[in-house]
Amino acid sequence: MLDLGAAPGSWTQFSASRVGPHGLVVAVDLSPMSSRPENAIVYTGDFYEPDVLQSIASHGPYNVLLSDAAPATTGNRSLDTTRSAAIAEHALYLCGTMLCEGGHLVVKIFQGGEEQNLLKEFRRQFRTGRLFKPKACRAESFETYLIGLDYRNS
Repeated sequence: MLDLGAAPGSWTQFSASRVGPHGLVVAVDLSPMSSRPENAIVYTGDFYEPDVLQSIASHGPYNVLLSDAAPATTGNRSLDTTRSAAIAEHALYLCGTMLCEGGHLVVKIFQGGEEQNLLKEFRRQFRTGRLFKPKACRAESFETYLIGLDYRNS
């Protein structure tokens, strides 16, 4: 499992418990993580940088790619949603080299209009693509998740 934008580490902890002692979680974030499970490898760096991508690719391909990454917000909703969509697009792009055929992608995105275009691309590249807003999210929050199940690698 690959966790992009992993700090502070709650998804890495949860994922490590799900893959079990013989599984592996690879996590990467710009910010260092103070703790890591035994079955996790943590990189501090930018998952846009070639050397970081090479490091995380060396442990793949992955069955699941998770991105809870969010841009540093500016207060300008249009700019913030565009930056969020760019992170989601990059995660989708990484599936081509990082995700196993039949794998899954879950990525956070700020709602602002671009999520519909990305949803179309998810549905093209995965057998199932959908938007999901967890009940735990506040009603006023504009965060939602794009989910792609069963990657077609085509």
